[in-house]
Parts: sequence; structure tokens; C-alpha cells
Amino acid sequence: AFELRPANGSPRPLAPPADDDAGRTAAVVSLSRSGGAVHEALAQLEAKGLVTARIPAGGAGYKAACVVDGRAALWLFPRAGTSRWDTCAAQALIEAVGGALVDRTGARIRYDAASTQHGNALGVVACRDRSVMPAVVAVTASLRE
Repeated sequence: AFELRPANGSPRPLAPPADDDAGRTAAVVSLSRSGGAVHEALAQLEAKGLVTARIPAGGAGYKAACVVDGRAALWLFPRAGTSRWDTCAAQALIEAVGGALVDRTGARIRYDAASTQHGNALGVVACRDRSVMPAVVAVTASLRE
């Protein structure tokens, strides 16, 4: 089981969103860079009913934390603009709670020495529930930057 430890050190179990969030599928998105591919993907996902709310936020780490703790079902940034150091720990945490983090084509982001690129040129898509990833990637993979 995964636990969050607030500043006071008392562990609290990781829980799904509260009942008042039932039926709400929130996507956490960039506070300042939500145009272009991000806007287009959100519009398509909202039209399909896959996203019903947006949470604008700053910082890759905070967006990942929203997915990890259940405040958001999805982190959507299907364009260049994050770096590998923004996603390496985030990917581990998201996968630890059963989620997935991939690039916009659905490919796993590589962190090994063979990967010389430091930026995530194909963006980031993270889902807390792996079962929705194919439907999200079907949208993000079709985007033009």
C-alpha cells in the first residue's frame, strides 16, 4: 500500500477522490501552456466524455502529484516542454499506484544512457487508471505539434 506522509509525519493512506468528485474525470494541465496541442487534445477528450473537468496547475511535479493522489485522473501535456528530470520520479510514483506515464504516442519514456535527448519531445500523458490510456493516446497520437 502506498502512503503519503504530510509534514507532521503522520502517514495517511492514499485514497481515491472524495464522493463529491464521483463522475468527474479531471485532467491537470499547464497553467501557462495550454494552447495548441494541449487545447486540441482536451477538446477532443471532452467531446468523447473522457475529460469532464480541468485543473490548471504549475510545475510537472505538482501535476504528477495530482495524478498520484487522485485529484486528477489524467496529466495531459502532449507537446515538447518537459524534461526527463521532470518525469523520471513522477513515472515511478504514478506506476506505483497502478497508473502509467508515456509520451503522446503511447511509448514509454526512456531514461537510459542510450537516450541522449533530455527533453520529452513528444510530451507527457499520464493516467492514474491504465485502462483509459489507449483511448487517451488514440487522441494524442493523432495531434500535430
